[in-house]
Order: sequence, then structure tokens, then C-alpha cells
Amino acid sequence: MNNKLHIIFEDEYLRAVYKNGAQHSALGINSSITDLYQKIYNIDNIDECGLVYRLDYTTQGILLFAKSEEIRKELMSANIKKTYNAISSQVSNIQEGFYNIKKLEKLKKILDKKNELEFTSYFRSFGQNSKYARPVFEEDLNHFKGKKITKSEYSSKITIDKISSFMNNKTYYFTIEIQKGARHQIRSTLSSLSCPIIGDTEYNSPFVVNDNSIKLICRKLVFFFRKKFYNIEIKKR
Repeated sequence: MNNKLHIIFEDEYLRAVYKNGAQHSALGINSSITDLYQKIYNIDNIDECGLVYRLDYTTQGILLFAKSEEIRKELMSANIKKTYNAISSQVSNIQEGFYNIKKLEKLKKILDKKNELEFTSYFRSFGQNSKYARPVFEEDLNHFKGKKITKSEYSSKITIDKISSFMNNKTYYFTIEIQKGARHQIRSTLSSLSCPIIGDTEYNSPFVVNDNSIKLICRKLVFFFRKKFYNIEIKKR
């Protein structure tokens, strides 16, 4: 396990740490960033070392660690806007479990025409051991009565920054903003629009990345906390 943490910001309340792709966030998993954090800072009196939210194993980007349990609880209720960048390849087939295909096709056309889209849906668990997530639109809730569905809707503001070609596939460079995230929200949403993130074979990407990560990064966090404005960002390379 790498014995170095990449601290991108620190003050009296929190630390912002960079996480590589193919690295766990959660405490207690081998090679996890929280295990490393605990060893360096000897933290044993804060839940999950003060981790405010998790990123998927395959996703890279910014994690927040609170410096006390009180601060952690406050930050978990803070209105944190997260900005992600993703690189996706367009595919022609849609995965099993996505519903209301006509609406999804309509939303994809809007995205291609306007270069931006506000995608709002509930999410339901799908697959063996509820491993995956699928969006559910409000008008379709009755169809999934009795299924495990999120209690509220979640929104992703998707913007196309650039379109190019990769191995005869149309490649999209996205910026995605979310205020409150559901599990696999961005991965499932882009896949439902026939644009799975490169490397995300669990969500229908035909491409594999060498280190088993995916082309998704949590790049920027913006929020107010204790009368202080935070704008924490990883600069594009």
C-alpha cells in the first residue's frame, strides 16, 4: 500500500485528500485510503476516520475528512456541490434493467442537441445482491411498486465539453454537477443515455482501463461551512 496521502487542502476543520482510481474509500478494506489515513494520523475516535462521503472503488478524485466527529456530522448535512468529469464512449445497445427506453432516447437527443441536460430520477437497486443501480422516473414509480427505490429524486446536470472519436466510437467529454448523490448515480445515468464511462464494464463500457479504474473523477467541491466558503478543486492536467 502506498504510504503517502495527497493532501490538496487543509484547515482547522477538514482535510481534502486525492484518491486514485482502483482504491477503496472505506475503512477496513485492504489498501483503502481510510486505513492509510488512520495509520498516518492515528485516528480512532471518529467514525470512518472522519470520512464525509465515499467514492466508488473505480472512481478517482477528492475525498473530505473531518477533524472531529462533530464536524463530520455537520459536513454530512452540508450542501456540497460536487463537479465530476467523465469520458464516455457511445454504444448502440442498452443494458438490461433500464426502463422507459423511449424517454431515455428522447433525453439523449436533447443532450446531443443542446450539449446539456438536467437528468432527474429516482434510483432502484438491480442485479445480484443489488450490486447495480437503475434510474426510475417519477411517472414510472407504480411499475416498480414493492421494489427497493430511493426515497427522493436525484439530479445530475450534464454538460458536453467536447466530442471526438475513439476506435470508431463517438467519445464524449462530460462535466457533471450533483448536489446530493445516490449510489452509482453518474455511472448509471450516463449508461442509461447510451454513454457508459470508459472502463466501466459493469455499466456496459466496451473498453477496459489498464489499472481497472474508470474515466470518472470528482474534481471540484463547492460549499459553505461555518461561515466560510470552500472551493476545492483538482486542476486539469
